[in-house]
Amino acid sequence: MKGIITRYSLAFLFIIIYQLRNNLVYYDILLVAIILLNLLLSKPTIKTNKSKYYSLMNTISWFPIILTTFIIKDVLLSWILIVLILLRILLFTINYLKFNNFYLPQTILNYSWTICMILYLAELLLNSTHGLANIFLLGGVISTLELTFIVLLQKHWKKNVRSIFRL
Repeated sequence: MKGIITRYSLAFLFIIIYQLRNNLVYYDILLVAIILLNLLLSKPTIKTNKSKYYSLMNTISWFPIILTTFIIKDVLLSWILIVLILLRILLFTINYLKFNNFYLPQTILNYSWTICMILYLAELLLNSTHGLANIFLLGGVISTLELTFIVLLQKHWKKNVRSIFRL
């Protein structure tokens, strides 16, 4: 419970700093620091995870940060982002129905997509132009499809699966 409160207080702090952006000189660097802190807090272990809903709360805690970042930089929702969100919802639903658990298996592709998401949000906030948007969106769809196939093909739930070829 303490971890969930910490995660949502970070999202709330992110929104507050955005609201005070006219009074703060380096608000964009503070926002990127909060994103990095949220990333560090999103790596739990199964032993310390008492709640089966932690993974769902982890995912939901990213939505205010991503939404605020998109509002700050006037990024429009594209069709591929909507597909990505719907695929993630489908993935959580399938995993919960099959294993009665929201905690998703961890793959190398999913970790790399998470890092790409952090880099893309930092790129948006810091007004950088490295073009990570397409990598973020397409990598997210590919990672989600891989996780969906892993969940469908697994007989018993496993925490770490390298890839779909290593089941």
